[in-house]
Amino acid sequence: MFSYIANSHGITCISAGGKGNILSKIKELPDKKLLVFADGAAFGSNMAEVYQYTQLHPNDIILYLPESFEWLVLASGVIHDSEIDSILAQPADHIECRNFFSWEQYFTHLLTKKTAGSQAQYSKRRLNNYYLNEQNVVKIIHAMESDNTN
Repeated sequence: MFSYIANSHGITCISAGGKGNILSKIKELPDKKLLVFADGAAFGSNMAEVYQYTQLHPNDIILYLPESFEWLVLASGVIHDSEIDSILAQPADHIECRNFFSWEQYFTHLLTKKTAGSQAQYSKRRLNNYYLNEQNVVKIIHAMESDNTN
């Protein structure tokens, strides 16, 4: 998704190739303005060293670490479902840790379940073009802008 958004605005999007590679990728791009997007749920163990580095470059690097990409999609309103709003308001009340290793797994399951058989059917392997239409991209970007947990 972010490659698609970046390309449509003439911006380069580079994958770090995994959460453990983010700091080295940032260091390869000195003097560049960067937005680092990573699943917060998975990134925790790498956060300290990346955060320390960003403090040395406060005007050049922005970290955006939502719970997961699936959480962001659910929070954007792209999928209309009143139960989703309730779950997002109080996730701990809905996530059974015996069934899910992480909240990311839960949100992936929820998004997959809520979109099964629809034009918005979600798969972690390949992003459905439904999520790349202009209206949905705008909703997802707006959700990033209005997310004040980061």
